[in-house]
Amino acid sequence: MRSSSRLLAFAPVALLACASAPPSPSSSTKATTNAAVKPAPSAGPIRVALTFDDLPAHAPLPPGVTRLDVVRSILATLAAHHVPPTYGFVNGAKLKAHPEDAEVLTTWVRAGQLLGNHGFSHMSLGEGADVAAYVRDIDSNEEVLRAYSPPGTPEKSWKVYRYPFLQEGTSKEVFAHVRTHLRDHGYRIAEVSIDFGDWAWNPAYARCAEKKDSAAIAALDESYVQDAKTFLRWSIGAAKEATGHDVPHILLLHLGAFDARALDAMLLAYEKLGVQFVGLDEAMNDPIYATETAYFGKWGEGIFEQLSDGVGTVSLPMPLMPLALLDGICR
Repeated sequence: MRSSSRLLAFAPVALLACASAPPSPSSSTKATTNAAVKPAPSAGPIRVALTFDDLPAHAPLPPGVTRLDVVRSILATLAAHHVPPTYGFVNGAKLKAHPEDAEVLTTWVRAGQLLGNHGFSHMSLGEGADVAAYVRDIDSNEEVLRAYSPPGTPEKSWKVYRYPFLQEGTSKEVFAHVRTHLRDHGYRIAEVSIDFGDWAWNPAYARCAEKKDSAAIAALDESYVQDAKTFLRWSIGAAKEATGHDVPHILLLHLGAFDARALDAMLLAYEKLGVQFVGLDEAMNDPIYATETAYFGKWGEGIFEQLSDGVGTVSLPMPLMPLALLDGICR
């Protein structure tokens, strides 16, 4: 998740029309960056591993939709597209406020999906973070992961860590402290190569559904799929610039109501682009995900953004997320 200076407007005309205010001239100028992102040629299938953050609950729900509805819809879509077992990254603290959401986790694993550690309370590793508290938060989540993993599941299965907000530290010292803790406790790092800000569609959808604004919801449908394709194309280009070839990609999604609504259309669009869905373990075996990027900052970034801002091996202009528009829609 990048700084606000890079989180500006790109969206189909329909989404622009539904926003409460038009984009600024500077945002309109920057939108041309996304329009220039074209599919990169690939010698073989484009491999993508899906991952879902914030289990068991993410973002507000639209009227009449439950957390179980969300997970069941996502699971049905994954099965329909023959997606391999998929990691869901858990924040165990959410069960304290809503113990009934434990059924989301049991439904997820009962369907053959996997669990990973997303920190007990989704702590930020941004500026001023208490690093000692942060690593304790990682450890605190293990009780939940043990409890909800199927009997006999080896610890190495759920000892996969996804940094909340993709924040890995604001300094070399903070970065090294957390990495050392994870390594000493047997964790692998679930980096991300495709992050189009899917989370931002979920609260917008809840507001639009509350208002029964079908035109706005249709605009959300269109923009979600379009941005998912745009960021996939950028990631393919960035991978080839960094390594000379494509790599298996890791897509960040969230267990939200709009993700559930839009997932089938997005996966169909990816399949038309030549995507083959793979498991996270297969993707993480690529050496790109072990790269030391020398990136430290307040804002979380995916691996190719880190390579751009850290060692500078990626110069392909980064697409822009329509966060300002999504935040203004259906207000």
